Amino acid sequence: MKRLVAWLLRRGAAQPQVAVAEPLLSPSSPAALSALGLTALALLLFALCDALARRRRSRATSAAAVLERARRRAELPCRPYTRRELRQYDGSNDGLPILLAAKGQVFNVSRGREFYGKDGCYAALAGRDASRLLAKGLLEEEAPEAAAKPLTRHEVATLDDWVEHYRWKYPLLGPLVEEDALDASERPADAIGQDAGEWRMLGSKPELASSASTVQG
Repeated sequence: MKRLVAWLLRRGAAQPQVAVAEPLLSPSSPAALSALGLTALALLLFALCDALARRRRSRATSAAAVLERARRRAELPCRPYTRRELRQYDGSNDGLPILLAAKGQVFNVSRGREFYGKDGCYAALAGRDASRLLAKGLLEEEAPEAAAKPLTRHEVATLDDWVEHYRWKYPLLGPLVEEDALDASERPADAIGQDAGEWRMLGSKPELASSASTVQG
């Protein structure tokens, strides 16, 4: 396009030079009109090229700004988190990250916002300790009677599979701690939740039931 514009400009500039050897041309002569037309066309094409270039730069800048906002909204420091802190990262606010906890570990699942954000199919798991829901394959609150029962061995194994999935796919931020246990920040992120018989679920050490029940994978 730039080469075409340059050629048209040269062509337009060359027309009056040919006319010098001839009698003076009137502004309405075909040669003069041709030169003016080529010059106008060249200027029009130049303006069009400039507008397209500006539009491409604007789009590139806008895309970079969108990516930067997405990066910032997904960032959170690696440290211990409490249940109360998790609640503010439940996906209801598009400007904040999304967190969930599983087996004592807190994960940043912001990159899966279409699943864990508001109206997402897994929105019930966001902003909370989702351990029991994951273990039982539930996407809604348990009834009080069911919540009082310990997990079966099969359910604990299902939860372990989910934790491995989250560790592979999403950033691990740190342990889930009680409100009065923030001094646990001195412990490494993996210090909580490694052994199913040692981690605390809903504030108590669960005893595994002997019978297994069917859950979603």
